[in-house]
Amino acid sequence: MSKAQLNAIVKGISRNVDGLVFFTRDGNTYIRTYVKPKDPKSPGQQAVRSSFRTLAVDWKSIKGVVHASWKAYAKKKKIQAYSAFLGANTVFKRDGMPLIIARELGIPALEAFTAATGSAPGEVTIGFDQSSLAADKHVAVFVQKIQNGATMPGIVRKDLGTGINSGASITGFDAGVEYYLYAVITDAVYPQATRISESVAARVKAGG
Repeated sequence: MSKAQLNAIVKGISRNVDGLVFFTRDGNTYIRTYVKPKDPKSPGQQAVRSSFRTLAVDWKSIKGVVHASWKAYAKKKKIQAYSAFLGANTVFKRDGMPLIIARELGIPALEAFTAATGSAPGEVTIGFDQSSLAADKHVAVFVQKIQNGATMPGIVRKDLGTGINSGASITGFDAGVEYYLYAVITDAVYPQATRISESVAARVKAGG
């Protein structure tokens, strides 16, 4: 990939021109050769594009230290945080599998995370290795609905705070609906957190 020193007329464009693709990143304009997909309307290509669209919604709904964790991860690979998020999750999204919501940024992951159907409508219970959670650390759970075997776009965060014990219940889910839960540990209440663990996932049906 070569950096293009372009004049004011073409600088900042992002399109295909005579077999070359011009695009802007971090204020710099670059050129690469355009490669046409073998079959842009094949089921495989359409599934990938659909995954990109829904992952874009997911990315926008998980802000704060989660984005910081992907930025730190991507920096090592010399790519953008969003590109790293897409690269890690496109196949998972396409296949209806749990995503990687956050990368480790200074805190080890919660160990042996599980989720089970609660006894009350819209309730689930979570379990984990208590020794993997320090008393002063916060827990947040990101929630993603599953419908017809696929994860729905958009992720909601539930802050559980400190002092959480294995076996704790979480309410407010749609009764009888399946979800992926993604648990993370942070060094402070989520909006002020600067460190986070890699996310761990569990699939569960809310109490009916």
